[in-house]
Amino acid sequence: MPGKAGRQLELSGGISNTLFRSLRRVEPGGGHSNGRSYRMLIAFWDTADLLIASLDNGRPVDIARLREDFAQAVGASASARVPDAVIDLHLPDAPTVDAPVLRLTPLDAVDLIAPLATLAGASDSLLFWAKLADIARTCVATHQFYPSVRREGDHLAALWQPLVGGRDEVQRLEKFALAMPGVCRCAPLLKDAHPLRLVETFLSETTDALIRRAARTDEFFLRVHQRPAASDVRWLSALLGDNRVIEGDDFELRKLADDIYQWLTPITDAGEQANARLGFRMSEPPENETQWAVEFRIVGDGDVPTILTAENLWKQQASPLTSLGRTIGERQKKLLEDLKTASEFFPPLERILIQDQPLGIMLSPVEAFAFMRSWAVALEDNGFHVDVPDWATPESGELSLRLSLTPVEPDDEVLDGVVPDGPQNVHALAAGGLVGLDSLVR
Repeated sequence: MPGKAGRQLELSGGISNTLFRSLRRVEPGGGHSNGRSYRMLIAFWDTADLLIASLDNGRPVDIARLREDFAQAVGASASARVPDAVIDLHLPDAPTVDAPVLRLTPLDAVDLIAPLATLAGASDSLLFWAKLADIARTCVATHQFYPSVRREGDHLAALWQPLVGGRDEVQRLEKFALAMPGVCRCAPLLKDAHPLRLVETFLSETTDALIRRAARTDEFFLRVHQRPAASDVRWLSALLGDNRVIEGDDFELRKLADDIYQWLTPITDAGEQANARLGFRMSEPPENETQWAVEFRIVGDGDVPTILTAENLWKQQASPLTSLGRTIGERQKKLLEDLKTASEFFPPLERILIQDQPLGIMLSPVEAFAFMRSWAVALEDNGFHVDVPDWATPESGELSLRLSLTPVEPDDEVLDGVVPDGPQNVHALAAGGLVGLDSLVR
């Protein structure tokens, strides 16, 4: 069952007693001043790593002083192994500056942020992420997590997700996210990032890292890497190993993702969207109009399939902090990916691929005829669902001829009225025109 581990996972690090305690209001951070200097550590999350910088009177310090401040809390050895980088920071009342930062992996963030938050110079931002690290540890310790998949670029990735249950808990967490200190988005690349998005990715990545570390040292969980590589076993292996990319061909991985969403229905409430495929529904134009509408839909797999229009899919909303919210986001992303694939068989789709939330496409009469007689067949042959007017469906066994015109020569000289050399071309023209029988039938 999702969220229930088969064996007890041994975890390191302190655990807060309740989620409610973890969601208490962040009190103003400390800092100390001797009349000449005010040093403060700040933290911000870039959806993959937690970045730590040190400010002296509001200006970034060099990397040596940053490591010195960092080592005061975590020790010299831990400070030495954390990689550093230089990024742009936009601080209040100051231009964008280059700032040395320490880059903590999700696992390092959970392990090291608690002692960092105890420093006198810890900012609100450090306390903010320390509270969220507490929540991640609590979710893992109480088995409030579940296995899932997520599309990352061209790959399907396996990952563990925290299960934040109950409306009250979700609302408290959302309020906490919206109270995020402004310095948490001081990097220009984060200025447009929504706080809920940053909180959701932090909880997901830290939860996933904690579970993988616990499973990595247990021989029981290592056995899965030695079993035959069926798709579900590869998913399990990717959940418990260092590499979370699931190997396989595109069709196999699509089916695996749909099966996983279906399995997670009890906690995501998104079962009607699982095992579904992209569909296209063509409608005849109203009287005195010439444009044909093709609506995008998600069509379920069943004797009486459930149908969800693209318009309603884009309207679906749920907190990204919940399993349902994450599932809706995955289905919306999959719709865009499927449209890109379908464009290989339905060329006019290229026009709408730049849209953020496409609902359908309008076709000219010529395109509509091509859709009914050619593109629809290609789409169905490649796993898409197509619905056209009844009168437009070819009768079973109906004979038809597909005509393909190509120039006799690559430079199209014949079409320009110039006869190229060669007896075959002369014969074609003599036969009665530029498209004689000998030129068409091969």
